[in-house]
Amino acid sequence: DSNRDAVEITKQALSKAPRNARLWCSLGAAERKLAHMPAARDAYEKAIEYDSNYSQAWCNLGEWHLASGNPKLALENFDRALALEKDLIEALNNRAATLYELGRFADAEKAARAAIEIHPEVAALHVNLGNVLLHTGKARPAVKSFRKALECDPACPEAHMNLATLFGESHRLAEALAFIEHQIAVK
Repeated sequence: DSNRDAVEITKQALSKAPRNARLWCSLGAAERKLAHMPAARDAYEKAIEYDSNYSQAWCNLGEWHLASGNPKLALENFDRALALEKDLIEALNNRAATLYELGRFADAEKAARAAIEIHPEVAALHVNLGNVLLHTGKARPAVKSFRKALECDPACPEAHMNLATLFGESHRLAEALAFIEHQIAVK
């Protein structure tokens, strides 16, 4: 398995450079892909210990907290990442999703729109805005966001899935589900 190989290779590299924050962050990502959640968190925390200005480590730790059901702590981590690197796509995207999780819908929409202003051609950001809009009762603007996502990335599975669900287009839904099943098998 490539993720197990990544863990082993990264651990070997860390044995030669034990204070390398980027290696610790890479180890955390590989451990997370293996669903080794405590090991992933520990690795991200080590990365931050060795470089507290490493925005990607703060972002990854935020994703970890979000996945672990702690959106408040996740938001703190995303804010920390963005204070260090204001245009970090993953932190911008996850921050908007986290605000939504916290029930702060207007803030989530504002954060999603602000992210798109910085990175207008990133499909995931348009999907995120579409999700916020859809789940706050704004279906028409949501459709526009999903369509914009497809302009940015015609293969974007989330946009296809959401549009298929909204319009009952079974061929799109089948394609999106096949893609997602493939992604699950890969992971």
